[in-house]
Amino acid sequence: MPRFQILPVEQRFFDLFEQHARTLRQAADRLRALVESYTDVEGKVAQLTETEHEADFITHEIIDLARRSFTTRRPPTSSCSGRSSSRRRRR
Repeated sequence: MPRFQILPVEQRFFDLFEQHARTLRQAADRLRALVESYTDVEGKVAQLTETEHEADFITHEIIDLARRSFTTRRPPTSSCSGRSSSRRRRR
């Protein structure tokens, strides 16, 4: 029976999660600065937007790494296994 692993072995996941957390904290700080002092709105919104794009980039890196790391191979099936199909036909 194949073994399944829940936690990633790849250390890069943890590095990316930490980087993402720092970026989210930075975004929260920038949003708070905007709300507390509604001056230079365009500049603060531009900084916040840039931080959002950084977080999006990190998210995509995590998803790509997950796709490469957690892809499982299915064992080959044999039509001569002697088992009947467990699928039920819809009527």
